[in-house]
Amino acid sequence: LYGYLLAVIGLGIVFTVAACSDTEGGGGKGPGAGSGATGLTRGGGEPDVATKPAPEVEKGVVPDVVGVSLGDAQPAIKEAGFKEVEISGGVGVGTVFPPSLVICSQEPEAGSTPKKGTAVDLVAETSCE
Repeated sequence: LYGYLLAVIGLGIVFTVAACSDTEGGGGKGPGAGSGATGLTRGGGEPDVATKPAPEVEKGVVPDVVGVSLGDAQPAIKEAGFKEVEISGGVGVGTVFPPSLVICSQEPEAGSTPKKGTAVDLVAETSCE
């Protein structure tokens, strides 16, 4: 294909646009033709620019802490890689929850595999019915 020249009048800016050849041998015209300098594919092949795979997201297994004391549940959740623990229940005073409270429910569920660092919500009470 042909190279094109585009001038922006009044600004003194000149852009050069060159199309690549459709063939492997560089049979095109203009700067960079067939050289793959633009990162485009040549002849339907692989791109000239190397791509990096997306980083893997590290997941953890949520431990089952229902029926366990709050004092034992928090360290187990943190050891599994979940850094945040959100606690709610009807017995806490302000943001202080006694470690003797029992975990009645949790979210995400035990055995699920969310991304490490995900918040685990716990409902802690004096007893679960």
